[in-house]
Amino acid sequence: MTRRAATLGWAAVLSIGCAGKVVEDAPSARYNAVGALDTEGMVFHLAGGGDRSGARGDAWALDLMHREWVRVEGPGSPVLSASSARVGDTIWVFGGTDDTGSETDDFAKWTVRGGAWSSSLAATAPSARREAAMVRIDEHRLILVGGNTDDAGDPGVTDAAVWGLSTADGSWTELSVSGDGPSGLQRHAAGHADGVVWVHGGYDASAALQDRLWSIDIDHWVWTEHSWSGDGPSARADHMLVVSDGEVHVWGGDVDDTDVWSFDPVDGEWRATAAGGPVGRDAFAWDRVPGEHWAVVVGGDPRSDEGYLSDVWLLNLDDMVWTELLTVDGSSF
Repeated sequence: MTRRAATLGWAAVLSIGCAGKVVEDAPSARYNAVGALDTEGMVFHLAGGGDRSGARGDAWALDLMHREWVRVEGPGSPVLSASSARVGDTIWVFGGTDDTGSETDDFAKWTVRGGAWSSSLAATAPSARREAAMVRIDEHRLILVGGNTDDAGDPGVTDAAVWGLSTADGSWTELSVSGDGPSGLQRHAAGHADGVVWVHGGYDASAALQDRLWSIDIDHWVWTEHSWSGDGPSARADHMLVVSDGEVHVWGGDVDDTDVWSFDPVDGEWRATAAGGPVGRDAFAWDRVPGEHWAVVVGGDPRSDEGYLSDVWLLNLDDMVWTELLTVDGSSF
């Protein structure tokens, strides 16, 4: 199926999914929402997050080719600062905070074809937490790294555990990872490629903002901390990490830096690309389809504004060029 045909097919699916529902023009400007592309990389799914009215429980799908949002079935109750990753046609969602600000251990599956959102139960599961990182390993496995497990404070109690999720039966296993790993992380960024999970930044267990880079070899479950001699990205949190063609790319966070930083594991050095594009921001929704050389960024909390954003950008990872896909009047207010 061509991408054009896939998109037209998705338009029909989304129309069916919205039958009997009030269709709004677009989601409100927001931060810390769940976000994931579909299998073909042509529809971006967005759920929950927070806007000026508080935590949200709505859900949306964006047809990237036609640049149109459609409201779809979602969680119904607020989902804020949860962790998520897509495998096939299912977006798995864990944790976050409820409408009182307390961490949750809510566990859900969001089926992108048709938009069904259903809660899942597991006999053994991670404790309630927010601002962890969930990463797809393959068609059968996800892992969850870190998170904040204490709603009494910010940054509160930061966890160091690594959990594995089997998508076949929805079962969790706490993994034993040896080596030089972080003492705990929250609001960090993570991605996977070629048997390695990369983790960057975030806040550690002592509430210190980090610029450190780690990896997990998933064949042997060993942490490694990476060093470099030259410049690298400044300490940051709530940002993006994408692995493409053997390099680790970092962008965003609550920092005065809109460069895309790229780390080459072979020579152990970072390089910065002044790619222009969106204003600096953190807490945005983003995703990248495995095998494709681009990533999508939606909304977030701008560095230079007191409001939130709902614009949509595409980053070409081959030449580090941004393209603005969608601007909604009043999206930053």
